[in-house]
Amino acid sequence: MASGWINIETAMDSVKTLTVDTDRFLHLGISVSHMIGVFILTQLLRQISRTVLPKSVYPYVAELLCLYQLTICSLENGLIIYPEYGMVLYAFIMYVLTIGYYVAFDGNGNPCGVFNELIQKRITFPSVSSAAAKMACNVIGGLVALQHIKEFWSVGALDSHLHHVEVMKQPCNSAMKTYVLYGVTAELIATFIVRFVGGLSVGGKRWHKFIFATVVVAVTLTGADYTGMMFNPALATAITSNCVGHPIQEHVLVYWIGPFLATILVVPTLSIVNQSKQQTKRKPHSQSAVNGSVTQQHDNTLKKKTRKRKKYY
Repeated sequence: MASGWINIETAMDSVKTLTVDTDRFLHLGISVSHMIGVFILTQLLRQISRTVLPKSVYPYVAELLCLYQLTICSLENGLIIYPEYGMVLYAFIMYVLTIGYYVAFDGNGNPCGVFNELIQKRITFPSVSSAAAKMACNVIGGLVALQHIKEFWSVGALDSHLHHVEVMKQPCNSAMKTYVLYGVTAELIATFIVRFVGGLSVGGKRWHKFIFATVVVAVTLTGADYTGMMFNPALATAITSNCVGHPIQEHVLVYWIGPFLATILVVPTLSIVNQSKQQTKRKPHSQSAVNGSVTQQHDNTLKKKTRKRKKYY
């Protein structure tokens, strides 16, 4: 009889475990479906905007859509998936998302990218105003995404969604957990590494996006406890601006000035690296040309000597 009761209790525990696991998979499916839905929505909006809008206007819409997409997926992955499913799944989804952004984005999706384009051109009033407008679109895209998240989560598909809706009604806690100078340094280094790897195109067309995504995940996880590791000023503005204990001047220094300084440093660094690569490629060619010339001269000398010898014989 006792043995029978033990078996029944064991069976009930198994059913409860299965139910819990099923619920966890269901919750994960809802979050992942939300992110996939955002990818589909933004792609549709891109196609419609390209068709309807003038070519001169579309780049600004593209910047808005990139940040809209990036911010929603970052919040869903960071606030919903990470606390419930842990770092491994969070990192894997971030990796997949980064590859998705790489393929889907037709804008910079980052004010640093816009700034990078600006400093490599001749700086004029139209170029500066265009860059400023694109950065503004980045910020607007992030803020629209924040409103989207609040509306979607308030539907209550998950308890964690409702919980975070209530949390968002309260003053937010800043993602920066260190001194301002350390924060500026962390965001500067992170931005430099990511933009340097991105600009270097390591791995060529076939493998670059996978290498780039790996670097993004590694850098994010390394510094997440210090600044949230945004290396994107517009994303940081959407997520952590005006939070408790985080004055606006600190926010600008850490999340805007730091990444912009890194962007300035990346441009000459990439130029030096690319020049050295080109010189390395030219050297074997030059050497082979020299060797070929020497060989040709040697052959001509032999021919002349041979002809002279024939004359003497």
